[in-house]
This record gives sequence, C-alpha cells and structure tokens, in this order.
Amino acid sequence: MHILSLYYRYCFSFGDFSILTLCTHCLVIAELLQLAQEKQIVNIIYILKSIQPEHNLLLKTLITEHHELYLKLFRTNLKPKYHHLLHYPLIMSKVGPVSHLWSMRYESKHRESKLTAHSITSRKNICYTLSIKHQLRLAHRLLSKSNTLSLSLESSNVGKVIDMSINEIEKIQNNLLNQTTNLNSVSFVSWVQVKGTRYTTKQRMIIIIDVEDMPIFVIIKYIFFKLQCDIPFLIGQRISTIGFNEHLQAYKIKNCDDLLCISFDDLLVEQSPCVCSTMSDGCTYVSCNF
Repeated sequence: MHILSLYYRYCFSFGDFSILTLCTHCLVIAELLQLAQEKQIVNIIYILKSIQPEHNLLLKTLITEHHELYLKLFRTNLKPKYHHLLHYPLIMSKVGPVSHLWSMRYESKHRESKLTAHSITSRKNICYTLSIKHQLRLAHRLLSKSNTLSLSLESSNVGKVIDMSINEIEKIQNNLLNQTTNLNSVSFVSWVQVKGTRYTTKQRMIIIIDVEDMPIFVIIKYIFFKLQCDIPFLIGQRISTIGFNEHLQAYKIKNCDDLLCISFDDLLVEQSPCVCSTMSDGCTYVSCNF
C-alpha cells in the first residue's frame, strides 16, 4: 500500500509532464504493482498517435474502473485531475489523440527568444528586436527550404562517417536476409536525425519496422547512405516477438542473429524508439509507441 501511495503521488502531483516521464519507467513499475490499468490509460492518452473508435470506449471503461479502485483503496475524494480524465474520451472522439494538442513544443520555442534576449545589449524595445529576429529566422527557413519532416538531410542532421573494414562489411553482408544492397559502395554514419527523431547506433535503440499479427522489432546496428542518395538506410538485428503480456502491456521478445536492411522512407509514419526493459526474471519486454 505504501508503494502504491507513492506511485499515485508521483503520477498526479506534478502535472502532466510527470506522467510523460513515467512512460519510460512504466514497465519496471508495472512489474512491482498491479498497474496494467494505469499503464493502458497512459498508453492511450499519451503514446497513441492514431485513435480507433474502440479506443475511446476502452479508455472510458478503464477510467471508470480506475476511479472506483482509487476510492476503494484510499477512501478519500477524487482529485481534480481525476475528474479531468473523465472528459478525455469525449475530447479524443472529436479532435483525435490529445498528444497532438500537447503545448510543450510551443513552450520550448520560447527558448529561441530567451537566447536572443540574453545575447543582445539593446533594451529600448526588446519586443521589436525579438520579433525582427524571429521573422529573419523564419524567412531563412523558408528560403532554404528546410523542413524537419523531410527526409532530405543537411550536414547538421548527420553524424560522423564511420570507417568499416572489408571483413566487417562482408560479415554484415553475409548475415543480411534481404541482400539488395552492395555495402562496399555506401557510407556508414554514427547517427542521423529524421523527422525530428535522432537515431543512433551507440545505444540499444529498438524500432518497429512492420505491424502484422505481431509487431516486428529491430535493434539499430548500422546506419548508412547510398551514393548520390539523401535517404538514409538502417541495418537492424531482428528480434523475435514471443507474445503480448497483458499485465505489463508490452511484448515479450528474444534476440536473433538475422539482420535486415530497410530504408527510413519505409518506416511507419509515426515512428519513434520503443521502450525496452529487462525484468527480474530475465525476460525482456518492449513497450510499443502506437
């Protein structure tokens, strides 16, 4: 009961941002507590990028059960944040995923003006100065045709080139299931930023490349560019999906030795790295981001 009390205090005492932070640790917490219900609520509200009609009905049911359980366990009145949750299914049915309405990205744009305000010495009409700077920055972006959602990459969005030996390239080529590319004429890089997401080979970064009966996951091992092509490619180690754990709301996985090559242009529309955690029993689970 003490751990459960701390969980609720952590989730609902510091605003919506604390719940978003919780998403990266929810697998570990769910292992300790019976919190599959809360995990599902967090997934639907904060992680899903597309909503189906059945999601609204499921969310409404989960919120009702959650509130009843909260009243039963703590024997106290519901806080205002719990009441706000009751309106989420209706809002999502009208405007779609509420994650698209999150104001944090708009708040972070204030940083541009703050940096400019600290760097200039004029204090006569600082608002006018900041507006001029903003218009110049916007004009430069439009004239340079810079678009963060485009796959056409600038040098600032690509990491350093990695030198690969002939033996390493041959080993990778032999393990590829879809050998459609000659790796001897490509350039390997350490990281690349695509559509606002940074993909790197230095971390255990897991992404979804396909969704059928079970999602197909890969661990990014290599990133490369073909000659005279601005679209990056990745080589990933395929992961076997064993099954779905209802309690953890995550997929149980097992590593394989097979490698797959895929273009970033062929990835899912809403693609971001998945959360992977190894539990106390040694099993590894991946929490999806859709």
